[in-house]
Amino acid sequence: MKLRALLAVPLLLVGAALEARAQACSSEGGSLRRTLAVNVLDERMQPVSGLTAVNFRGRFRDEEVRIVSVTADTQPRRIVLLVDVSESMATRVGRWGLAVEAAEHLLGTGPPDSTIALVTFAEKVEARTGFEFETQKARQALKAARPAGDSSDPSGTRTALRDAVMEATRLLTPSRTGDAIYLITDGYDTFSRAKDEEVEAALLGSGARLFAVVLPDWAGPSLFVETPQGPAGMPSFILLPLTTALTVPAPRLGESGGAVALRALVDASGGLGMTAGAVGTSAPRFDYNEKQRGWFFSQAHLLYGAMGEFYRLDVELPEEPDRLREWRLEVVGADGKKLKDVYTVYPRKLAPCASDH
Repeated sequence: MKLRALLAVPLLLVGAALEARAQACSSEGGSLRRTLAVNVLDERMQPVSGLTAVNFRGRFRDEEVRIVSVTADTQPRRIVLLVDVSESMATRVGRWGLAVEAAEHLLGTGPPDSTIALVTFAEKVEARTGFEFETQKARQALKAARPAGDSSDPSGTRTALRDAVMEATRLLTPSRTGDAIYLITDGYDTFSRAKDEEVEAALLGSGARLFAVVLPDWAGPSLFVETPQGPAGMPSFILLPLTTALTVPAPRLGESGGAVALRALVDASGGLGMTAGAVGTSAPRFDYNEKQRGWFFSQAHLLYGAMGEFYRLDVELPEEPDRLREWRLEVVGADGKKLKDVYTVYPRKLAPCASDH
């Protein structure tokens, strides 16, 4: 089935009553039923509309997953805006300023009618605002939050990135399908108590999707995988999902700290990630020119689109997961063949009912 044929089918809008938690066990379907947020994007990272249940095919532990229903969900979202204010965010020229602009851009042009809570983190995690329709409070709180110093060595700073994501999932409890965490960070963690597997379990248990904007110290491809690059002279922008995995080149900062494997967490939760590369030849810098800034924010809009509109899939598993387990979801045409040049963004792991909270 060609993409243009799919676009001809009208979208089904999901009603306000359909606010069940993502990955929650349904009272009707019991422990085998799940509700999941899924994005389907074309090669330009634009949404593919008009899909129905016959266009999705899932497998779990070598058995078929029954696609019960598919609806397009455009309800207002709850978003935790999670901003890294650790000292390492001030180590490169322009990085903190770009982080603030990225946060303000979400507040001003993110998914319509969303309620956004601002949370900042360094050594401690601090909730700055509750979920508000009016974003002025968040803007004011953002201005008051900034890195405490200017450390040239990230290993000397205290950053609790994993703990911050854990706290964001708690703020989204009780959760709703479509809840999102929008993280802006340099990708370092040197102080968290939580481990990667605990963060992953919290994300999957809550159903919250992690969307990450990463401003790393290095200039090349890093945490995510490449999509078509922008105009000549643009910094390297990288989005999920694609098929080629990359190794994170960041140095480890000791046993308790280093670059967080955000790619794995974003992937597992069914979110998207964007890495904004540094510019400059002598030292990484983030003081983008006008064209570079325009490209940066055009990529951010792709993340907003994925947060704001997705397919809501109700599925029935052949058996209940005994722990976090991977599964596979594909988009197929009328002939049952997997569609090419589409990217399916979905939670890559399924949680047992006991982990819902």
